[in-house]
Amino acid sequence: MTARCRQQVDALRAVTPRDQGEGAAGDTPAPPETYYGHLEGSARPRSRGDRPGTSARLRIIGNLLWLLVSGIEMAIAYVVAGALSLLFIVTIPLAIPAFRLASYTLWPFGRVVVRRQSAGAGSTIGNIVWFVVAGWWLALLHVLFGLLLAITVIGIPFTVVHFKLAGLALVPYGKDVVEARFAHGQDVVVAPPQQPGHR
Repeated sequence: MTARCRQQVDALRAVTPRDQGEGAAGDTPAPPETYYGHLEGSARPRSRGDRPGTSARLRIIGNLLWLLVSGIEMAIAYVVAGALSLLFIVTIPLAIPAFRLASYTLWPFGRVVVRRQSAGAGSTIGNIVWFVVAGWWLALLHVLFGLLLAITVIGIPFTVVHFKLAGLALVPYGKDVVEARFAHGQDVVVAPPQQPGHR
């Protein structure tokens, strides 16, 4: 019985390493890759995940530059249009698109304007009244700022944004502002470059 136990122990020693750091046939420690290589391989692709973060940083930089060159001025213009609309009962509904566009004009990169599927005759009437009260001079301001920025050459990407916003300023009813990542499958009518320098 004792001899049989010794044979079983010897057999186990022959096929089992004495510790995790040794191979089955010798005392040379196994390389770390043997145990941790799969972990290193799974961690390396994370460096590629920096691209979305880089795009987000570029959008923030673009929005900050936009604020400095004309975003604040145009946002103030929309707020003024909304405040003027509140002076008369008939034009109070015009304050809603005015304040919405003021927010969008402050931070346009990374957001888009989509057509509202439920828009109908009411939106058409709203756009006509809006054009008479505020749309025409807000669109004119966008065009003027766009031309001024085009003269600087480096401001041409912002010129493109201003011209797109000029069209939106004329007829804002029947449209919604959404994050660009949520606009898939929707009818996009205004889409500023998602990164500065891209058209």
